[in-house]
Amino acid sequence: MRKISLLIFMIMLSLGAGAQRVEFEFKGSDGKQLRYAIIGDLSKATSALLIWHKKRYGKPYEYEHVSIPEKVTYKGKEYKVGGIDGAFYNSEKLKTIDIPPTIGYISNDAFQGCYQLEKVNISDIEAWCKINFSANTPINQLCAHLYLNNELVTHITIPNTIDKIKSHTFDWCKSLESVIIPSSVKEIGNYAFQRCPKLKSVKIIGNNLNSIGENAFSSCSSLVELELPNSVKTIGEFAFSSCKSLSKISIPTAITTIPQYAFFHSQSLKTIVLPESVTSIKSKAFEGCEGLREVVIKNPAIQIEDYAFGSCTSLTKIKGLSERSRISAKAFMVDGYNGDYNKTPFSIEQYKRTFSYFATGKVEDAIAQWQKKSEFETAEEWKQRVTAANREKEVKNQP
Repeated sequence: MRKISLLIFMIMLSLGAGAQRVEFEFKGSDGKQLRYAIIGDLSKATSALLIWHKKRYGKPYEYEHVSIPEKVTYKGKEYKVGGIDGAFYNSEKLKTIDIPPTIGYISNDAFQGCYQLEKVNISDIEAWCKINFSANTPINQLCAHLYLNNELVTHITIPNTIDKIKSHTFDWCKSLESVIIPSSVKEIGNYAFQRCPKLKSVKIIGNNLNSIGENAFSSCSSLVELELPNSVKTIGEFAFSSCKSLSKISIPTAITTIPQYAFFHSQSLKTIVLPESVTSIKSKAFEGCEGLREVVIKNPAIQIEDYAFGSCTSLTKIKGLSERSRISAKAFMVDGYNGDYNKTPFSIEQYKRTFSYFATGKVEDAIAQWQKKSEFETAEEWKQRVTAANREKEVKNQP
C-alpha cells in the first residue's frame, strides 16, 4: 500500500485536525477522466492535486495518452491543478503525457512503473524550472523524454526569472546537448543535470552563481570543458564525478574545500590548479582521475585527505607543497578496491602527515622515477627502504 506523500501530510498538519480532503473525478478536454483531491477549506482552496486512481489505492490508469488540464471544476468552482501525487503509479500503458505550467510539485512515485513512457511534453520552460520534484526521486524519468512544445529538448536557455535550478530539474535528460545559465541563477541544485549523456556545453553567464549541489553534473559523459565563475563558494559531493570527457575545469577563487568524490573518476582531466582559497581536499576528491598529470597548489598550508588523488596513475607533477602542507599517508594511494594499497611513492609515516621530504625540490624527480618503474614495490620492500637510517643517509647526501 502506498504511503501518503510528505507534501500532503505537511499540508494537513499545517491545517490542523479539522483539515478537509475531498476527492473527485474530472474529465479533461482529451476525454480522459482523472481523479483529484482538494485539501483544506474548500471556500479558500485554490488548487487541486492529481492523485492515484480509485480512491488512492485502486488499480492504475490504463490510458496511453493523457493531457493534464490546467484547471478542474468541483461543485461549480474552478481549481488549478497544482501537483501530481503518485497519480500514474504503475500505469504501464502510458506513452505520452502533457504537463501544464500550473504544476508545482511532482512526487517521487508519480510516474514510477511507467515503462512505456516515451514523450513528456511541456509548454513553458520557466514553469518546469519551478517544479519541486520529490527529494527521494532516484532519477527524473520525465526528463528522459522531455519535449518543449512538441519539440525534443536539445538546447535550453534558462529564463532570467529563475534564481535556482532545482533538484532533479533536468536529471537524466537524454537529449540535452547545451545549456545557457543566466546571471540570475545563484544556485544549481542536487542532481540538476545528472546523467545527461549528450550534454557538451554549459555556459554560465555573469558572476552570481554561489553553489553547485551534490551530483549536479555527475555522469555527464560528453561534457568536455566548464568555466566556473569565481563567485562559486561551494561544490557538492560527486558534483562532477564520472564526467569521463571533462578535460578542463576552472576552480573558483572563492572555493575553500574540494569535497569528497567531487571529480571522482573524471578520467580526462589533465591539469588542476587549486587557488589559494582552497584549504582542504577531501577524501577521494580526485580518485580515479587516470589522465591527471599535473596539480598546481597555491595554498602551501593545504590539507589533503586519504585517497584524495588515489589511482591517479599518470600524475607526475605536484607544485606548491611545503612543510606546512598536511598530507595523509594515503593521499596518493590506490584504494583497496583492487586489493593493492602500495602502488605509490607517496606512502610516508602516518604520524608525520607532511610532504616535507618530497617537497625539498625532489618531488618531480621522485615521481618521474616512480613512473618509470615496471613494477611497484611491495609493502615489505617499502618498509625496508624507508627506514630512519636510510632517510638520515639521504639527507646527509643532499647537496
